[in-house]
Amino acid sequence: MSVFGRVVIPAAVLAALVTMYLGRGSSETALGAWFQYFSPWPYGFLDWLTNTVILVVLALISVWAFQKARSALKTESVDDERVSTKYRLFDDVPVSLKGTDELDRNAFVETLSRTVVLPPRANSLVLALEAPWGAGKSSVLALLRREIAGHPDEPLVVNFNPWLATGHDRIFRAFFSQFSAALLDEGEKELADGLVSFGETLEELLPSGARVLPRIGFNRFRRLLGRIPIVDLEGEKQSLCDAVADTGRPLVVIIDDLDRLAPDDIKVVFQLVKAVADFPRVAYVLAFDPEPIDRALSFGTDDDKGRQFRDKIVQANISLPRISYRTRKQFFTSKLSDRLRAWQISLSQREERLLERAVPIVLAALRTPRDMKRVINKTLITSEGLRDEVNFADILVFETLHAKYPKIADLIRSNPRVVDPSGYGDEELSGSEISAMVRERMDEEKGKSEKLKEFVGLYPEDQQAPSGLLQFAFPPIFEEMPDAEDHDLSGDRRIAVHQNLLKLLYLGVHGDLLSAQEAAMFFSEKESRSAILGDTLEARSLPAWLAHLRQFVPSASISEPANLIRDIVLAVNSLYQKARIDASSDARWLLLDILEKVSAPDRERALEELLGNRDTASVGEEVLTSLLRDAGLWDNGEYFGIEALRPNAPGKFESPTPEILVELMELWLSTVRGLGIRHVILFEPNAVGVLFRWGQLSEPAFAEVKSELDNALDDSMLIGPFLELFPPGISLDGTEKLIHETAWRKLREAFDSVDVSDAIKNKFIEYYDGNEPTRLWPPE
Repeated sequence: MSVFGRVVIPAAVLAALVTMYLGRGSSETALGAWFQYFSPWPYGFLDWLTNTVILVVLALISVWAFQKARSALKTESVDDERVSTKYRLFDDVPVSLKGTDELDRNAFVETLSRTVVLPPRANSLVLALEAPWGAGKSSVLALLRREIAGHPDEPLVVNFNPWLATGHDRIFRAFFSQFSAALLDEGEKELADGLVSFGETLEELLPSGARVLPRIGFNRFRRLLGRIPIVDLEGEKQSLCDAVADTGRPLVVIIDDLDRLAPDDIKVVFQLVKAVADFPRVAYVLAFDPEPIDRALSFGTDDDKGRQFRDKIVQANISLPRISYRTRKQFFTSKLSDRLRAWQISLSQREERLLERAVPIVLAALRTPRDMKRVINKTLITSEGLRDEVNFADILVFETLHAKYPKIADLIRSNPRVVDPSGYGDEELSGSEISAMVRERMDEEKGKSEKLKEFVGLYPEDQQAPSGLLQFAFPPIFEEMPDAEDHDLSGDRRIAVHQNLLKLLYLGVHGDLLSAQEAAMFFSEKESRSAILGDTLEARSLPAWLAHLRQFVPSASISEPANLIRDIVLAVNSLYQKARIDASSDARWLLLDILEKVSAPDRERALEELLGNRDTASVGEEVLTSLLRDAGLWDNGEYFGIEALRPNAPGKFESPTPEILVELMELWLSTVRGLGIRHVILFEPNAVGVLFRWGQLSEPAFAEVKSELDNALDDSMLIGPFLELFPPGISLDGTEKLIHETAWRKLREAFDSVDVSDAIKNKFIEYYDGNEPTRLWPPE
């Protein structure tokens, strides 16, 4: 039934009842006539009584229906609240008295309960439950109270949290007030009054400004007269001890959050426990982190003195039992799975596999339930704005870094380049600045292990856990031997990719970052693609964009792949012409992913467009050699010849047939020959790679290339661009196959007239003059 029916129907019934009652004796009304017609007796007292009974019954039915309606409305409001609190986080409230033990500590609690419920004629006992903050002490105390409640000796339990009443005067009041309230609840009024009286007596000895308990009696007048009250503390305390013993019941005083107090307040609590309230058959359970307690009880000396002082008061220091890895993992994964469902976050199969790998690494850093809840909360909030943008496992790992090792996370936030293998930050850098940065990184002699030591050196006491987190999140920077199959960084939306890291640091798609929706438009809409390529060219960030786009290819709807590939390679060529930044390798991997995605006919048309376009020779060379490698024709720069062609060779996608592959290679060679004849090949991105592949794939090897290069070196306008292909970070190994002795003399003679940096000139001179000529140019 609808809400309208639940509310309106009972209201209508009530209105009808009222109308019936008012018109019960009048035949002029329809209701009155109804009563007169059906009444079995003459209208009078019996008629009135019958109608009243009927009215009362109907009224009760209406009230019942109305209550049902209210209950239903309340249930609906609860359901609405559940919907509105879909994004609820974990709180830091300990386990309730009805809560469940999720950390496998029931056996420990049972043993503890048998210990703290003291037998008759036992003295006071002080037991300390030690554990770091967030380890679950309060939850253990809640389980302990529940266990004690079922003890046959019916112990009295006093819960005291001194953090709610800081200040030594307030702690005195709160302690005796809480103690007395617990006794009153159990019917021990006489003992409660005695405890209050004892507290008042003690308060007489406090400084006047600290007296907080009300006091009416002769001592009040003595104080006004300036006389010192005569108090038998030992006598009053003994009387109170006798009263406690006369109850015949054990008492358990649980004091939590002791480590949150100021040092002076900590001393007051220990004074209360040991010197003031050490009553017979009263067990104190103190829960705290030992470090701040020992520091407070050291009285300005070293912490060892504080521990010795504490050991004089506490009869048993018990550490909270260590949580096994299996239990911690079950606790963490169950909490995480619960929140993922509540937040409606669905993970792909690949994300789930990465998450399985990440959980053990995360748990190495998260030792307490509080830390686990905090990290899950942080991860949920961060991931909400990054759905379909950044891998969930990486978000979890980074938020763990932020929670437990903030110095490392802050270093990455302040300078993303330190964990970006491309060397890019989020600033708009010029091409020369990026090139210098890349060269600097390539010249670094430090290995990845050394770089990792620099990071984890921020936490010398705990280096293993942050090492695992960094190696998982940024394998290109911190892993010595990364497994390529396990690190599809772009396809998995990993934060090791520049753009994904920036999205994580921005907590969403921000500024010039490319969203998943924009990526989809890039592959399907030419206008959007042109706008994005134009923006990245202006920002000189095309290589990073191309790497970032790879992760969106599997789910993309690609229209006109040949035109898409042409637009990409033209942008690569334009970037090199404008800023001398080579993005051909980044484009190669993206194009291979696109070719894998499209159908075979579209793939062949796209390859023909790519390999037959003179403006895309370097990108075509990158893709072609990948195909040749898949077919077994090419490996480590060595070409094996057509006779080595393997049909049905495995690769990223089904390799073209041998005939088509040969045609594609010849198409590319003819394109490069045309470029060589026009001498413009030196302006191609990665021109040395193009020349080298041309020489490898041509017959006789390098003869044609050397001839074209000789002609090019006769043109003074081309010498400078050729030399600039070898910045300090690029090796000259293998160039001897391109630069023979005659060509080297031409270059050497042109050094003085060419506007090229001395670093490049000296690099050539050192390499060619310092090596044996027979190695550089072996005899024909």
